[in-house]
Amino acid sequence: MRRRQGGSSFLRTGSMRALAVLIGKSPVRCIKKESDRYGRLLAQCFSDNTDLGAEQVRQGWAVAYRKYTRTYVAIEERAREARKGMWAGAFEMPWNWRRKNR
Repeated sequence: MRRRQGGSSFLRTGSMRALAVLIGKSPVRCIKKESDRYGRLLAQCFSDNTDLGAEQVRQGWAVAYRKYTRTYVAIEERAREARKGMWAGAFEMPWNWRRKNR
């Protein structure tokens, strides 16, 4: 991921801070959905009754993982239109950045 004016550290710091606030001291539980082609676990995680992935996307600190689900795409589009989080500046989707920087 890359972002002009601060780079990926801006995104990482903003995302981590937002996630820490969401979780607080509450326990986190994750529900396995599937595994990706590399065998990595794809899960939906909650703190209390808050879907952490949906909230990170809503705040503009994460993107919908379209390759495996369309669950958060509409939420991402609203965050982008509202210029929240990483959408406040120039942002390139991680898969596009990786393709160009191989």
